[in-house]
Amino acid sequence: MIDHMSAIVLAGGLSRRYGSNKANAQLGGKSLISLILDVMKTLTDDLIVVVADYKQAKIFSLSSSARVIVDKYPNCGSLGGIYSGLSAAKNEWAFVSACDMPFLNRDLIIQMANLRNNYDIVVPMIDDRPEPTHALYRKDCLPKINNNLNLRKLKISLFYDEMKVNKVNTKFIDKVDPERWSFFNINTPEDMIKAKNKYSLIKSE
Repeated sequence: MIDHMSAIVLAGGLSRRYGSNKANAQLGGKSLISLILDVMKTLTDDLIVVVADYKQAKIFSLSSSARVIVDKYPNCGSLGGIYSGLSAAKNEWAFVSACDMPFLNRDLIIQMANLRNNYDIVVPMIDDRPEPTHALYRKDCLPKINNNLNLRKLKISLFYDEMKVNKVNTKFIDKVDPERWSFFNINTPEDMIKAKNKYSLIKSE
């Protein structure tokens, strides 16, 4: 378990490109959201799933240990989901993941958590761009996020300049996850085909 850390899975999206709710899409006999929660429950006992509404939550097969939180800022994208989840978190820190990232690397999350001291955010940088839905946020971020939500500044990284951010470089990441599958998102049916091929390889190793 990681001290002082909750886990937030953002599952309130519309999945337009996928064609159906991708959080509930099956990979290896489990839903994507269940695969993510399986990793996170080995790291924290405070699991939060943020949804657009309770009707949406009912379609998921969620672990009884996961708390379902309805987004306080509907139609504000992932930034609203981060705010809602972080507000509900029992711990000072939370690791935030999108619901379509089935290959989270437990060791990478642990190593990122070890980089929290004196920072408000720990975020991986891939090709000089942040991965804000595979990042750690401190509750001190809440006022700045709330401000940007009220101003409709919905790009997540816009509030980073006002916080202490530890940007994790690719050299650090590649030592743990050289193929960077941690950051693979399933946005389309074609992405799911790639994920199934990767999953089959993992299971055959």
